[in-house]
Amino acid sequence: MEGPLETTAVRLNKNPGVCIAPLYFAEELLRTEGFTDIRFVEIPTVANVEAVASGEVDFAPAYGPLLIPKIEAGLPVSVLAGVMVGCSNCSGTRASAAFPISRTRPLACRIGGQPSTC
Repeated sequence: MEGPLETTAVRLNKNPGVCIAPLYFAEELLRTEGFTDIRFVEIPTVANVEAVASGEVDFAPAYGPLLIPKIEAGLPVSVLAGVMVGCSNCSGTRASAAFPISRTRPLACRIGGQPSTC
């Protein structure tokens, strides 16, 4: 049997994005694991990483490629797991299908509503 938790409090981000819905379902599971003080803190999606780095929240989802420059800039955050699989899509016309996917010719993408490349 495991010992007691080191802490029974956890702060998670709260925003209207559907991709973080699993966090809301996690509340009941966290309680069964021994967490008694579970708080949802309203954080703008664009500030998730900064909120973790500053200690405002303990965990927050963030889009992976956006983490890289923040970690390289020295923000004290750790990546724990992959999330947001449904928030990214790549699309193109029939003409773009003729181009091979490579580092020299990336496909156009929309990630969280923002233009990017795949």
